Amino acid sequence: MSPFFKEKHPVNFSLPPSSPPLIQDEQTEKGVLQKELDVNLVEQNLLQQRILMMQSFINDLASSDPQYSMLCIQVKMDLLEIDELKRRGDTLVKQIEKH
Repeated sequence: MSPFFKEKHPVNFSLPPSSPPLIQDEQTEKGVLQKELDVNLVEQNLLQQRILMMQSFINDLASSDPQYSMLCIQVKMDLLEIDELKRRGDTLVKQIEKH
């Protein structure tokens, strides 16, 4: 027996048993749109949390610190991305309501 145990069917760690069904498992257009909307909302939430953390970190930095200006720019870019996600979310909601 080799010292390294190797399964005949390796475990796919990208799909843990607790993960929600993938978008490929959806059969209807409305279901796909709903999953995309769910992902969109999670992305908005994560991005908002990241912005809040960066803003609190910015408050601790001196304005002369090179990281200060980089973080300020990153926050502005993230705010633009949130706006794009919100617009896409609104579009998805309208498309879901049509179906």
